[in-house]
Amino acid sequence: MSELAHETDQLGPQAEEAAGQAPGATENHTGSADPAAGVPGQIGGDESQMPDSNASLLDDSEHLYEHQDASANPAPVSGEGPVSQEPAAASPAAGPQTLTASDVSGRPLPRINIQAFCEEQNTVNILQQAGQDRRLSKTHFNVQMGGLDAAVQYYGDAPTPNLIIIESMQGRDALLMDMDRLASVCDEGTKVIVVGHVND
Repeated sequence: MSELAHETDQLGPQAEEAAGQAPGATENHTGSADPAAGVPGQIGGDESQMPDSNASLLDDSEHLYEHQDASANPAPVSGEGPVSQEPAAASPAAGPQTLTASDVSGRPLPRINIQAFCEEQNTVNILQQAGQDRRLSKTHFNVQMGGLDAAVQYYGDAPTPNLIIIESMQGRDALLMDMDRLASVCDEGTKVIVVGHVND
């Protein structure tokens, strides 16, 4: 019996070493360091003094998302409504359109009567040459001397043509008075072209 007890006493320290560590070692691992030291990695340190890196990253992410949302959807400027994406309707052209020489080039005139009253022979020659143009081949074109007075006297008893060409050497006031005289003998729808010599 005494030999068995002696062997048991010898196995006691070996069993404790096989189990790992002595009871005193456990207290050293759990540590009794000062919690206020706040040493990183040491169990028992003060977590309130440790930098919270995860919370800082979350705050930065929230600010970044708010900035991106504000850039994608900017707030409307005060006093301005939403911008319409529809194209503006084309406004109709104001007033009658003007025809150029290229628009009527080569186009013959219809069958109309044209009467010209000239005061200079040079004007008579120019109009007679123009009457030979092929575009006037369908018209009845007559040129004579006399001026505005001759036209008023001629159409006092005769119907007026579709177009009357008048050459006048008068000034503005006298010409307007004579034009009133001519208008009194013209039929409705007659057009009048005046070739003047005074630039006023």
